[in-house]
Order: sequence, then C-alpha cells, then structure tokens
Amino acid sequence: MPRKDTPEPSPVADFERSLDALEQLVERMEQGDMSLDESLAAYEQGVGLYRRCQTPLEEAEMRVRL
Repeated sequence: MPRKDTPEPSPVADFERSLDALEQLVERMEQGDMSLDESLAAYEQGVGLYRRCQTPLEEAEMRVRL
C-alpha cells in the first residue's frame, strides 16, 4: 500500500507552535515549582524552541529589508 506523504507544516505554523510552546514553558518555569533537573531540562528545551523561532524571524527581517 502506498505511503501518503504528510505535507510539511508551513514555516508560519511551525513558528507559532514553537512560540506557544516556549511561552507555556516560560510560564511553568516562572511558577518556581520545578526541581533543578526539571529546570535544566526546561531551559534546554527553551533554547531549542527559541532557535526554532529565531530563524524564521531572521528570514522575515531579511525579506523586509530587501
């Protein structure tokens, strides 16, 4: 049976999902209820989400400048 290729999410949708996840993560961290290990894992996850958000922003800025 042929495998259906799932369409890749648009960069805008991916950006919005990453930004939402980052905002939720920050809210959880700000509550102060996480252990040190949980905080470190959340921080690492947050850095990854930040990077996923930063690239599309930089690309959009470059398009605007052009």
